[in-house]
Amino acid sequence: MPVDANDASLDYITRPLIAESVSTDSFGNTALAQRASEDTRRALIRPPFDFVMILLCAAVVRGFDLDRLPLWYDEVNHVEWCQTLRLGMFSGEAELVEPFFCTLLYVWQFFGSSDTWLRVQSVLFGLGTVAVGFRLGCLVAGRRAGIAAAWLLAFSPFLIFYSRDVKEYSLVALLELLAAYSALAYAGHGAAGRHLVGYGLSAVAVVYTHFVAPFYLFALNFAILIWYRQRMGRRQMVAWLLIQLSVVAASIPLLVAEYRYANLMAGKFFWPPEPTLRSLWVTFTNLTVGYGSHEWIWLFGGGTCSMLVVLAFRDASIRRPAGFLLAAAAIQAIALAIYSAAVPNSYFVDRFLIGGAPLILTIVALTLSSPTLPNFTRSLSVFSLAFVWFFGIDDVYKNRHHANWHNHVGVYSSFDAAGIAQVVRAHADPGDVVWHTYRQIFSPVRRYSPEFEHVMVDMSGRSEFAASTRSAASAENIEAPYVELELAARGVNRVFLVLPGDGRNMTVAQRTIMSWLEGRGHRLQLFPVGGPESIFPLAQVYLFDLRAYDPAQSVSIVGARDSDSGVLGPCDFRLVLDGKTDEQDADSTTVQLEVERVRHESAS
Repeated sequence: MPVDANDASLDYITRPLIAESVSTDSFGNTALAQRASEDTRRALIRPPFDFVMILLCAAVVRGFDLDRLPLWYDEVNHVEWCQTLRLGMFSGEAELVEPFFCTLLYVWQFFGSSDTWLRVQSVLFGLGTVAVGFRLGCLVAGRRAGIAAAWLLAFSPFLIFYSRDVKEYSLVALLELLAAYSALAYAGHGAAGRHLVGYGLSAVAVVYTHFVAPFYLFALNFAILIWYRQRMGRRQMVAWLLIQLSVVAASIPLLVAEYRYANLMAGKFFWPPEPTLRSLWVTFTNLTVGYGSHEWIWLFGGGTCSMLVVLAFRDASIRRPAGFLLAAAAIQAIALAIYSAAVPNSYFVDRFLIGGAPLILTIVALTLSSPTLPNFTRSLSVFSLAFVWFFGIDDVYKNRHHANWHNHVGVYSSFDAAGIAQVVRAHADPGDVVWHTYRQIFSPVRRYSPEFEHVMVDMSGRSEFAASTRSAASAENIEAPYVELELAARGVNRVFLVLPGDGRNMTVAQRTIMSWLEGRGHRLQLFPVGGPESIFPLAQVYLFDLRAYDPAQSVSIVGARDSDSGVLGPCDFRLVLDGKTDEQDADSTTVQLEVERVRHESAS
């Protein structure tokens, strides 16, 4: 039966969607569009029970045991930074140039500060992504495609991972998918002004949420020109260009702030490695199957998704929207890779490209719902994805990642900060101090044991100098400057030293600090936290008694830093007793500090 877009039984959301899809499909086929619109009508004018069930499942997998992992380093930094609205976000004096997300997190903390509550915000953004994906699928190919898209977005390990993270990436995925939906609805399914406005608002919001968003918007516009330029009338194209100018104008304050920050960081380095062709494949597999802990997950899951993306172009009814979505995802990744290879610092990180994940999965959904796909291929593909994603989601819950860090750049298994805090609390005496040499542990442990004094200790400025060469987030240094070892030891009776790993891969600074403590204090106990038998990597908490330490009998390091290379050279170890220097023989008191580039030490 023909669908009347003016039917009074349609709600205000459903009516415009039916009207858009009833005219033509992506290739001007009225019959296919009519059939898709009838599916859409059935999916939206009644409470879509199947979609509601998918949304509930999405909420369960995102909210399950949400506080199992303590907040990790980046999460804690964002939470602490967003406890106040800092002008540095808007002026370019801080790296966290994410005003929109930071404002939302600032307001969110008015209502609670528990780990679960802080992560619920990202869960809600993730559910919003599932809802927009359902609507996008319905718009392009009807109810069946909408349901398929909702299923895939609901159970994507990559999207689940960031829906459980107190950072901006779940919001970025939602806003970028919303921008793509609005652009496709405007260019391919009618020239409704509300879609133009929706695109403009979501585009400005995502620019103010992540600094890589302009690459995505560039890719989205390029995809429009490739696939929909001929279908857009002159007035429609003019309106589209005007909204782009409006987005640019609204984004100028933030772009100026980012330019200022880039100047402040000139000469320093950002941590991602330079992208390669392999990086593009790893990014594709991560976006589609998540940060799998085994190579076969990427090969099996990535291969299945690749096949389904290619098969989408065999169906003429979905070829144009599939091409648009693929172009938007691919051009963003390629453009960011080229930019990262051309400038001194690389910015090619999978999570920066998170907006590509729902676009690619929507293409997969279009293929799976296509009537031209053989049932055997459809069943085998669904089974393959379900099998791979089962293990991918299990990796998310169990804090597992691949041994090769290049497969998950910027993401690592978080330490048990809450467990470390419990160890300190259980064995501490009044006045005990917690020393740290590793910021990825320092920030979370400080959050879970705020009653203790936490100090970032250093030896001869090595760690501080190394950190000064890195393009570090300003939030990392909130009330946490480096303190020289001997200064930190003054007036302290007992010290907890927290180190990552089993002690075999210490940095030069960590080995020197440990040697100093072994020589000047008495080790009381060693507490391992995490390890192979748990879901957390190993960290060790050493308890030292310094009450026998006499500050007058201190050890000083005399040496010089090469101003040209930034490398610490050989140093003489001299014992200072009662203000007198006692030159000892070279075998007992002269140590040769390892000569290494500060960049290498920072990266390690």
